[in-house]
Amino acid sequence: MKLKAVVPDNCPKELIEALNKMRPAVMERVIGPHLKRPDFGPAEMYVQVCDIADGDTHKLFCEARLTGVSLADDRSKADFRNARAELERIYKELIQMFLPVKKEMQLYVQIYLDEAIDGSTIVEQGPAWIQGMRQVEPLHG
Repeated sequence: MKLKAVVPDNCPKELIEALNKMRPAVMERVIGPHLKRPDFGPAEMYVQVCDIADGDTHKLFCEARLTGVSLADDRSKADFRNARAELERIYKELIQMFLPVKKEMQLYVQIYLDEAIDGSTIVEQGPAWIQGMRQVEPLHG
């Protein structure tokens, strides 16, 4: 499995840092309970700043993909849907916490399976717009 989040180059640095530190939450709330695996390696979870979608041409976004997820006897269809929903909640919590008030970011979370369930290899729900909640201190000069 690999979890990768892609953000544009104008994404707040604090948010990128928080996304890079979300591994414990992902392990505790997604990988363990829903996908029933003990761990995944450091090269399997990271944030990538998109080199083409810059702040001049794109609004803020975060596209997160958990890929290479195998169907297994100990996983049900509901496990994959629940894993995607919980993963989206984790991203949403961090975006709200680190994105300034009056800013918004489009979040799109998908899980890519190695075999189809219900006719698709992608577990997804449409993108969501997340409103920032971080209060920014005004500059005094």
